[in-house]
Amino acid sequence: MISSHAWNTYFRTLLKKFIVIFTLLLLGHSSNGQNYFLNGDAVALGGNCFSVTPPVTWQNGALWYANQLDLNLPFNIEFTMNFGNIDNNGADGMVFVLQTVGTAAIGDQGFGLGFQGFNPSFGIEFDTFSNPANNDPTFDHVAFQQNGNVIHNNPSNLAGPVQSSATNINVEDGQDHLVRITWDPITQMVELYVDCVLRLSDQNNLIGSIFGGNNLVYWGFTGSTGGSFNNQVVCMSDSYSFEPLDADTVICAGQAVQLAVPGSSQAAVTWSPAVGLNDATLSNPVATPTTTTTYCYTYYGQCNQTYTDCVNITVEQSPVVSAGSDVSFCAGDVATLQGSCSDPLAQLTWTGTAPISGGASSLNATVNQPGTFTLTATTPQAQCTSNDEAMVTEIPLPSIDLPTSAQICPGETVLFNLGEGWDEVTWSDNTNGPTYESSSSGTISVTVVEAGCSNSASVQVNQVNLPNLDLGPDQTICEGSSTTLNPAILCDWSDGTTGMTFTTTSPGIYWATHTTSGCSVSDTVQITTVAPPTIELGPDVNICEGESINFQIPLSGIWQNGSVGTNYTATTQEQVIVTVTAGPCLVQDMVMVSTLVAPMIDMGLDVNYCIGEEHSIGFDGVGSGMIQWSTGDTTERIDVAKSGVYWVEVTNTCGTDRDSISVVFQECSASVFVPNAFTPDGDGINDVFLVYADFIKSARMQIFDRWGECIYDSTDLTQAWTGNVHGGNYYAEDGVYAYLITYISDFNEFKTIRGNIFLMR
Repeated sequence: MISSHAWNTYFRTLLKKFIVIFTLLLLGHSSNGQNYFLNGDAVALGGNCFSVTPPVTWQNGALWYANQLDLNLPFNIEFTMNFGNIDNNGADGMVFVLQTVGTAAIGDQGFGLGFQGFNPSFGIEFDTFSNPANNDPTFDHVAFQQNGNVIHNNPSNLAGPVQSSATNINVEDGQDHLVRITWDPITQMVELYVDCVLRLSDQNNLIGSIFGGNNLVYWGFTGSTGGSFNNQVVCMSDSYSFEPLDADTVICAGQAVQLAVPGSSQAAVTWSPAVGLNDATLSNPVATPTTTTTYCYTYYGQCNQTYTDCVNITVEQSPVVSAGSDVSFCAGDVATLQGSCSDPLAQLTWTGTAPISGGASSLNATVNQPGTFTLTATTPQAQCTSNDEAMVTEIPLPSIDLPTSAQICPGETVLFNLGEGWDEVTWSDNTNGPTYESSSSGTISVTVVEAGCSNSASVQVNQVNLPNLDLGPDQTICEGSSTTLNPAILCDWSDGTTGMTFTTTSPGIYWATHTTSGCSVSDTVQITTVAPPTIELGPDVNICEGESINFQIPLSGIWQNGSVGTNYTATTQEQVIVTVTAGPCLVQDMVMVSTLVAPMIDMGLDVNYCIGEEHSIGFDGVGSGMIQWSTGDTTERIDVAKSGVYWVEVTNTCGTDRDSISVVFQECSASVFVPNAFTPDGDGINDVFLVYADFIKSARMQIFDRWGECIYDSTDLTQAWTGNVHGGNYYAEDGVYAYLITYISDFNEFKTIRGNIFLMR
């Protein structure tokens, strides 16, 4: 056992480095975006208090905090536990648990204390019921256990059991008992205090031996009741903070920082010195020192353990910085900003309304765009900042109104005029002046100077090479057809359109003009039309099998089968096509000859259906035509809902056929009766769960417990369930069980029945 003085000295050393002492921060239920999870029968009572189980039989509750504990760091957790006021028949107790299963975990009820079933885990058991099967002592006891074990004569029982209270064998006294749990990662020692008295301690490598090297664990409480019960409540102590300030905190002059101490809010805190603090008796005062100051605190925990430590706050002054004078530059050039700073160790950063092109972290920066630029100096420790601004102005380059290219027709010239008012104008042939004239191809450049900034431009002069424009010879076309003129260059046509081609169906004289950069070339062509011959095969026709039809035209033509002449005879179904050529005219006509088949229909065998169903009947066969049913319908299929003889008749120009079918509707359905309770107690009355069914072809019955696990599965509805589970390995407890029955009737009905069965022994 570590003495109070030794414990305080040890934690002061750790705090000055980096270790955090935890005393638990309780925020509220996770469904409201807060920091704990309640599973099973656990309920939040308010004021950091939770009912792990109510005073009801067969309850199972769990409370988990979302903020995980880091087992590389020491912790000191304080809370109260109230085990209810039922002594002789009170049960079963609670467990403080560290686990990696997750925040949805929940264990077994009854003597498992809600802890049984967690693996890996470390638990501190507070057992209030003596179970001989677990090797429990007769008094209320505590023990260290792992991996969900609740049996004391087992290797997973790490320490204990010992009496929970140092002064009383019974803690089911309706009183709040103060519990304190400490963990030291260096000595790997876990200690349990009950009502400020050390009850158990054990040295154990929690990270390596239990959690497989995982240092982050979920923590919380589990509890359960069985045939006996108690109102089992946990109340957490409040805390000031998870992390006290490091000893080397640095702030800027005029800034404030909030201090914080770990521990219970029931303790009185004293800070020294009080200078610069808003209240030296707060656990989290705000410090605004004007000079470097060391602040120390002292307070006492709920069991009178003393905590004390100091934090040093260094006050750092902001540097003096200047961004230098405003500057200007010609567009396309760069400007240099020249800054200064009083602190040679300060970090320098240039920012602005435009990018920094160079030296962004030095005193002298370069920019190539105008804007306002800020030099910021930041001290290396407290990040105290100062800044100053400088303005950069861009002088625009002279604007030269000169095209990038120019075209001239052969024998012509082009004139370039920049206008008056330039300080200086120099052309590529070293001539001066605002104008320049050229009559040949080539590149012409010019340089101008204005307000001290110069700019250059050039123009490419190209002589136009006109293409050959040829619309071809005069043409004669068939009246109603079209011809397309395609000179293969873009032209303006005589009808006002523009394009690479021109299509017309009318006679006349047509011309086209192609223009490139003001230079043009033209051509003309004459179009003449002649009338086409008249060829007409008539509309599409139908013929019956074995018949033929003859087609006659006035001029000889080529038919679709390759024959030539003025007539063609069709004897089968086909598309008849004839093509006649007369001068420039090519005329084509076509007609579809279809062969009709006399109807032959078959409605199939007579049918039997179930009363209440709706069915449709129809027919197969060859030959289409007008349909007439005995019901007056004219569709290929009709719906029937009563017994009778139905006939259908199909008629076309080649014949008529009729067929009939007998339809009988009869009663056909299956019946299933499912009882809602049975008592498998061996008294010969209602001892089994048996389903009564008629007209069933195949079926399957499944029974599920309240966790959704299938405990019975049978494909024989005549087989009764006796309450056995998994083939008789054990028997189900009293309660409500869900069943699912699926079957196929003798009439091919597929149905599903769901419900509940109450088992009572």
